[in-house]
Amino acid sequence: MKEIVFLTNNLGVGGSQKVLVTLAHEAVISGYNVTIVSLCNNLLLADNLRSSVKIEVCSNLNSTGGIINRFIISYKLFKYFISNKPLVIHSHLWQIDILYLIFLKLFFNNRIIHTIHSPGSSYLRRNFFDFINNKIEEILIKSFNGVYVTVVSIEIAEVIKRVLNYKKQAILIPNGIILPSCIAEYNTFDFQRVNKIIFPARYQPSKGHIILLNAIKKLIDNEFKVKLILIGIELKENLLGEIRQLGLIDNVIIMDPVSNIESLLCSCDFGVFPSLYEGHSIALSEMMAVGLPIVATNIESNLYVTENGRGALICEPNSVDSLYDNLKKILIDNELAYQLGVNARDIAERKFSSRVMFNKYTDLYKLEDEFSS
Repeated sequence: MKEIVFLTNNLGVGGSQKVLVTLAHEAVISGYNVTIVSLCNNLLLADNLRSSVKIEVCSNLNSTGGIINRFIISYKLFKYFISNKPLVIHSHLWQIDILYLIFLKLFFNNRIIHTIHSPGSSYLRRNFFDFINNKIEEILIKSFNGVYVTVVSIEIAEVIKRVLNYKKQAILIPNGIILPSCIAEYNTFDFQRVNKIIFPARYQPSKGHIILLNAIKKLIDNEFKVKLILIGIELKENLLGEIRQLGLIDNVIIMDPVSNIESLLCSCDFGVFPSLYEGHSIALSEMMAVGLPIVATNIESNLYVTENGRGALICEPNSVDSLYDNLKKILIDNELAYQLGVNARDIAERKFSSRVMFNKYTDLYKLEDEFSS
């Protein structure tokens, strides 16, 4: 039977974990024997998996940190690979945890598909720990045969060429999502009705939450009735002070991450995505798939996902005025908002579904047959 082992830091509700679960879902449908090996006990998305997917947990903790914990993870990880001897590993690991992949490659010589999801902070900053993380990843992708590097956006391909000195051509496979069963119902704008705007993203300065809050403040000052829904980790700790200072305590709802977000997206009127940089955002694709009219920033990843603004209204990044102007436009221009929602849904279904993504990975998974012969 065809077999694939996915290796991940955790099964939280971040974008890379959602992609992994989506791939596992499609692999089972396609007849693969699927195991997810998680380095820690953060298994929030486990309930989204099909019952035939096996999960191997290498720690009782919700993180991979700590010297003793890393010895425990190493022991359980090697014990699993000695017992099962999988030929192909699809890695969704990042930063220092990539070290485990190097050890697995040295001792077991598995074929490794290593997916890089984001041009994140470790690539964009050069402090000591970033240097170590980058060097570990550079060793993996440059020093071993049988390591296939995939990236989810052109932007990431350019970053790893520059930062990791990667000379080969990375394989571009954009992220995919399981298409939703519901579609957002577009309602004609009415000044008397409260319009719900949603932004699902964990707190990180590069996500643009502060710019968004100031744009929402400007909308309310100009008598627009809006409610902003924020979903993600570490939002309350980092944003409540700003929300209170702006007088938005009655206009902003902060929610913890949810494993299945489609019904919440379908209950909203508009989406917004003010990030300063991204890999390939699952959250943006999910909003597009339910047909929300969206305002997104003019960054390479968002332009790629929205087909250069066909599926979203594009604003300048890090600009309160630009975000406000475009939110205002999408709120009051009913024809534009409706068409953006239709276009967004078409793009998501045509280019970023889980089946489209899995079909592109299939050629790499089939190398299992070549490797075993």
